[in-house]
Amino acid sequence: MKRTILMLTIVSLLAITAFAAQLAKPTGLVATVGIENLECDWVDVIDAAKYSVDITATATYDTGEVDGDGEAILIVVDLQASFGTSDRTDGDPISQSDLDIPLSDIEALVADLANVLLNDFDIDIADTDVVLTAKVKALKGNGQGKQNNPFSDEVPFELP
Repeated sequence: MKRTILMLTIVSLLAITAFAAQLAKPTGLVATVGIENLECDWVDVIDAAKYSVDITATATYDTGEVDGDGEAILIVVDLQASFGTSDRTDGDPISQSDLDIPLSDIEALVADLANVLLNDFDIDIADTDVVLTAKVKALKGNGQGKQNNPFSDEVPFELP
């Protein structure tokens, strides 16, 4: 009985410590489409060692059918890719709160989405509404285990 209580106490303390150590949600994310890159910039997060930017491509297809409640039946497919400041090639420190993501990488994500739509649903991407968004989260350094820090609000953008 004492061993069980002690283990529960230790687990509770570890959970509280992990929660208390969570980094803040990044704010002020701006995603600007440049000539060759998606230029992402945001406000620094205290104690962040690096950042991860997630790009999501979402396609929505209206089947033209309705369900029993009269609601449109939609097929929604999304794919996501992550880009870290630790992968940067511009020579800036990985703790810097900005990142340029090559548009070619985002175009490849959209091409993958088109393939999934065609191969899995027999839907041409041209027949869907596609939305691209970016979001960022702050991370501690390496060796920190899984980090469930919150993402910023998503910011939509369009490819040229």
